[in-house]
Amino acid sequence: MKFESSSAISKGLGNALEIISEVGPLPPIRGTYYFVDPKSGADTSDGRTIDTALASVRAAYGKCLTGVGDGICFLAREDGTTADTTSYLGGSLLWSKDNITFVGVGGGHVYNGRCRIASVDRVYAASTLAITTTTITDSAAQFIVQGFEVGDQVLVAVTSGTAITVVNKITAVTAGTITLADAVTANATPGASTISTHAVPLLNVSGSNNVFKNLSFVQNGNDAEDIGAVIVSADHNVFEDCYFNGAGNATQAAETTANDLTLNASACLFRHCFFGSNSTIRAAANAHIVLGISAGQIGQDFFEDCYIVSYSATAGHMAIAITNAATLGGWVQFKGCSFVNWDSGAVTALTAVVGGVDPTNLGILIKDCTQIGWAIWADTGWDCVYTHNSVGAGTAGIALISG
Repeated sequence: MKFESSSAISKGLGNALEIISEVGPLPPIRGTYYFVDPKSGADTSDGRTIDTALASVRAAYGKCLTGVGDGICFLAREDGTTADTTSYLGGSLLWSKDNITFVGVGGGHVYNGRCRIASVDRVYAASTLAITTTTITDSAAQFIVQGFEVGDQVLVAVTSGTAITVVNKITAVTAGTITLADAVTANATPGASTISTHAVPLLNVSGSNNVFKNLSFVQNGNDAEDIGAVIVSADHNVFEDCYFNGAGNATQAAETTANDLTLNASACLFRHCFFGSNSTIRAAANAHIVLGISAGQIGQDFFEDCYIVSYSATAGHMAIAITNAATLGGWVQFKGCSFVNWDSGAVTALTAVVGGVDPTNLGILIKDCTQIGWAIWADTGWDCVYTHNSVGAGTAGIALISG
């Protein structure tokens, strides 16, 4: 429905009424909403209306101003193809801005919903690729045509000479030249090479006071370097009705560092979120949720009514991993959550839901939660994980324990 501006209806009010009629009411914000439509949008548009939507989340994020209360609205298509409902990233989206509201408008199903941000490993085989310390040069000048862009992260395999084996970020790109963020070893023998993109991780949130709602974050990379869906390293961020899958391919799912969420911040909330998948086996002692990536302490984080779904036969595979003894400076609470591990349709008794390093300060509270597929809630001897829950009773449902 179109609302034309007139003496009675201003252009701004007309746009607002049009949005409400087509997608329903959006959360109120102080700033401006930018719209994303992967099928019909264009990154050359202004993104301010549904008809002038952008094609990518990265472009919409680029238009948002930090701290002023801007928003992003992702428009999904329930009857569209995967490509129609996915914004693909060839490198991490570094979310350093504050106070942005990011909303997906689509079906409310949390498991792998249609408002999807996913990785894509673009591969380009070049006949002659020269590598200096900070640039990659293509004599055929195909970088723009092949879709490389600023923010992508790349590896380069070469038939001879020196490859780029550690993921490096693109800071500038022209048709024939890519500029790298970090210096590398020059390739003394330019020749046939393959350059590929890798998002490590998919979303890296270092800004505060952001809200993410009804979105899917899926790491589909097929390389061992493609690790992680989301890292949160700043306080006061909220995720609601979101899906996290940091190992959508068997290659990275077999790495010990694979995870769906790394949380290295305090005062964050995850409500009605879904972590993991029962379609890709986690064939390593990795975890779905990792708490802490440094000695910096975190606490006052809350997981409410969340689902952790696992598919693993590796005994050391965890739902939650603590990275070091000093990680917890406060409480991390799980309330009303379910932890389920299956292997080929049968219950597998993995070692513990919570593992890694025994924390020495404060701890984890697990309240009104259910687990099946792990032998115990926390590693034997730990005294910083507290629970008041049911426990598995063999193959016959649950049993209640006292104490």
